[in-house]
Amino acid sequence: MQIIDEPLLDRFRKQGFCEWCRQRTRQRIEPHHYFIRRGMGGGSRLDHPYNLIGLCGPALNNCHNLVHDGHILKIDLLLIVADREQVSQDQIKETLWAILRT
Repeated sequence: MQIIDEPLLDRFRKQGFCEWCRQRTRQRIEPHHYFIRRGMGGGSRLDHPYNLIGLCGPALNNCHNLVHDGHILKIDLLLIVADREQVSQDQIKETLWAILRT
């Protein structure tokens, strides 16, 4: 399953701050597929607000790479997204898994 939403990704890129370290920047923010990763399921891609978080790159605190290196945990990102979207963590998980099953 693939859901590709370039306007959504652009919204994250232009948001102007990292959702993890909260650092403001004029640099582009890197959208990260934190819960259902791009490579899961044979190259599936799920561009959905519940599955994306905007993280800074090397120009700031490099939060995006810190996630990939395991220094920032998925559960911590899930808390941020749940707060941002005003839903529970369980709602996020249920919604994303339901999308993958369809």
